[in-house]
Formats: sequence, C-alpha cells, structure tokens
Amino acid sequence: MEDPLDEVSGPMTGWTTVNIAEAVVGVPTPLTWSIFVKACEMGGRRSMNRLGIYARSEVVFPDRADDRMFAIFAGHPAINVDRVRAIADRMPGASADEQERQFFGFVREGVNARPSRRRYPAILAKAPVVVVTLPRSMRRTHAAVCRWRRQRLADLAAGVDPRVVLHDTGDWLEDSFAVHGLATNLSSTVLQRLASVCEAAGRPGLDNEIGVGSGELVEQRLVRDLWALARGGRTMEEFLEHHGHLGSQGIELSARSWREAPELVERLLQRYRGLDDDAHPERVAARRQNQKAVAAGALLRSCVGVDRVIARAVLALASRLVPLRELGKDSFVQGFDVARASARLLGADLAGAGHLEDPDDVFYLTVKELLASRLRDDAREVVAHRRRRRLAHQGVEVPAHWIGTVRPVTSDPVVSTLELGGIGVSPGTVEGVVRVVRDADTDLLEPGEILVCATTDPSWVGLMYLSAGLVIDVGGPLSHGAIIARELGVPCVINTGRGTDVLRTGDVVRVDGSVGAVRVLTRAPL
Repeated sequence: MEDPLDEVSGPMTGWTTVNIAEAVVGVPTPLTWSIFVKACEMGGRRSMNRLGIYARSEVVFPDRADDRMFAIFAGHPAINVDRVRAIADRMPGASADEQERQFFGFVREGVNARPSRRRYPAILAKAPVVVVTLPRSMRRTHAAVCRWRRQRLADLAAGVDPRVVLHDTGDWLEDSFAVHGLATNLSSTVLQRLASVCEAAGRPGLDNEIGVGSGELVEQRLVRDLWALARGGRTMEEFLEHHGHLGSQGIELSARSWREAPELVERLLQRYRGLDDDAHPERVAARRQNQKAVAAGALLRSCVGVDRVIARAVLALASRLVPLRELGKDSFVQGFDVARASARLLGADLAGAGHLEDPDDVFYLTVKELLASRLRDDAREVVAHRRRRRLAHQGVEVPAHWIGTVRPVTSDPVVSTLELGGIGVSPGTVEGVVRVVRDADTDLLEPGEILVCATTDPSWVGLMYLSAGLVIDVGGPLSHGAIIARELGVPCVINTGRGTDVLRTGDVVRVDGSVGAVRVLTRAPL
C-alpha cells in the first residue's frame, strides 16, 4: 500500500530539511502535504518563469522527486538543494554558494557552481519589470486573499459544499506561492548584494544591523494587535479576523488555528498585559528604526563615488522587497486555514455517512482522493495504514542535509557543553534565563527570557517579541526567525543544531548574535 509521505530520491541529489521546517512543521498529514507540494512547486515555477529564470516549458509538476524543488522522505519534507543552486547559476550577479548559505546556513564541500548565461536575455527583460511591479502586485494579492478567506469561511458556515471550497483553495494557494516565490528570490539576491556591499566597504556584518531598512513586516501588525487586544483596544473577533489563520503548527491542517481555539491567544495575552509602556510596539519600532538608520548611514559614509550610489540602490531595494517575503507567507497560511475548515466539515460528512471511522481520518487522504468523483472503497484500510506509517515517521530523525536516499539517524546522547556555535543573524549580546519552547501554544515564556526553539513561523512572533534573545536550532540568514529577530532588534543565533537538546529551561546564558555564539553561564538544577 502506497505511502504519500515517503518518496524515492536518485543517488546524487542533495536534500535539506532546513528552512522548509518553518512552513511544514514536523511530519505532515498526507492531506497537508498533497496540497502543499503541488501548490508550492507550481507556484514556485511560475515565479521563476515571471523572472525569466525558467522557460514556459518548465512550468510543470514533475513526477520524479529529483526533478522537483520539494519532496518528502520518511515523513520529513525536504528542499532540493541542487535545484536551488541551479536557479542561482542562471541569475546574473547571484552565487550558488551564497544562495545555499543564505537559505540553509551551510555550503557543501566539493560542489562546484555551474553558471549559465542562457537565460540572461529573458531575465534582463523580465526581472526589472517584476522588481518595479511586485510590491503593488503582492499587496493586491494579499488583500484579495484576505477577502477570499473571509468569504469562503462564511460560505462554509452557510452550507456550501466543502469539496467546492477545497478545490478552490488549490488555485489561491498556487497564486500565493507564485508571488511569494518572487519575493523570496529577489530578496535573497538583494540581501546577498547588501552583504557584499558591506564587506567591500570594510563593514562586514553591518547588513544584519540594517535589516530590511525602512520596510515593515506583516508580523509587526500582529504584535501591535496583540498589544491592543491585551489593553481593550481590539476585540477578539477583530483580532481573529486578521490573525485567526495562525497557529503554532503552521500550515498543518489537522492542528488547530487560533480561529478554532481563541483560548490559545488568551494565554499569550496574559504576558502582554504585564508589559510596561516602554515595551509598546510603536516605541520599540521607533527605537529599532533609529538603529537601522544609523547603521545605513555608517555604510554610506564608508562608501565613495559609484560604490555609494550602489549602496543607496541596494538599501532601497532591501526596504522595498524583503518585507514582501513575509507578506507572501501570510497569504498562503491564510489559504491553508480555508483548506483546514473545508477538511473538517468534509471529515464530519464522511464519518457521518460511514465512509470514515473518525472525522480526523480525512487528513490521511490526499486532496486528489477527496476531490475524486467517489471515495476509494478501501478508504478505511488506507487511513489505518497511513496512520501507522506517519506514527513511524514521527519516531524517525533525519539529518539536516544529505545526498541520495535519506538514512535515518540515531540521536546522539546530549553532550553536556557550556558553548554552542551557530550563525549570528541579529547582532547584540544579551544575558538571560533560558526558556526551551517546543510548542508555542503551551510553552509560554516570561518577558525577558531567552527563547530557545527548533524553528519559528509567523505565529511565534508574539513570543519572539517578549524575548530578550533567540537561539534557534535550524535556519540561515533568510529564515523567518532571522528576519524577524533583526526587525525586532533581538540578538539571535540560528543554526545551532541541537540548542533545544543541549540547553534547558532555567539555564542562564549569554547570547552573542554578532559572532553566533551561546555560552552557558549557570546551569539550571536537574
């Protein structure tokens, strides 16, 4: 019996779980993965075509995992590193090594770049148009998705067939992924260029202080609305209208979103009610904006002549493009919440008709199976088999990156060490008490603690805002946690590998987000 959560890789293809874990948390259910992989792959290819990187003939969904950007092995979603490098090889001014470093936090040894100028004419014709039009296009798409989500949730409440809504979700998700892919690739290129400009000016690392310049991220609205909700300036209904699609398990359809479980927001509000006025989001944003302006000014003063002109242009592009990446992410998370609502109703219908044993069994079927003219006769047996397989996958650990067939790894005993290394992605040094958070819905930290976690997604921003420092297991400079940390001005060390295992709640640590180091000052008692 087939397992939609375990594909086959060719012997020489490079894969990584880094970065994708921010979007697909843990081992997804088959329904979640079947929706994600199709929409994300096709949306990504459409974005590459709009930039001129891909020809129109390449905008297809390949059957083989090796030919796709995304695949899944032993229940663990992965990104095809070779495909990411190949995209950089086609882009003027891009570096395959730097692209790998920005997205994943590492560069494999012995892998050579294979730059090609074949697509340069198409890129030079298309990309400038995209750069100019993308901010407006992205905001228009995000606004449309917000309206569509509200309407479709109302349709489901009014009795519209959930299959119709689920089918509609695929198109909206593909559109969202398409513009998100544009923002991701352009912002990556711009941030690479910003880092190069800073290094050439003799100010390496200054790009992390600058962040995205004067741009504002969609997550900053979330923090402002949490603050207002905690003080009576918003109702819960108003808050959920804008942010109810979020939840600690990201896009996983079987998990509850805030829309379904507003009590999860209430738990977070308890922390916000205890903050003093100096922590007001507007004040924090103003202080951070001043810091970024000072850093940008320092860069410009370090440049002369044409280099200063280039630096100004790169700073302007960073402010314009990088915030769009998070706006695109918010769009597709909204789409998945509509899919979640559709699936819950569909599961109840199928269980009520006796086709499934339990309403939650719906998450173990694929979207293709659910939208077929009739449900497969062996649906109950298939669900039981896939439940067993998913449970087995959840007990398996895979490496952060590998080549060919993934080989599950056995967790090494946790080494008692006083130092952890990683990538410094948000500068500054802070000392504080550790709070290891594995579930943002249940493990709430106290304001001023050091947040230690495996990865983050938009729903974690409420906790990140409360923290004095961040230590994150996996990711790179373009990971969600890194971008948000820079905008909040919170020191952050990312890609520590096993920070959530080595550190424990109650430890007192020093986090140096400039050099990428974490040192334990005092161990918490066992």
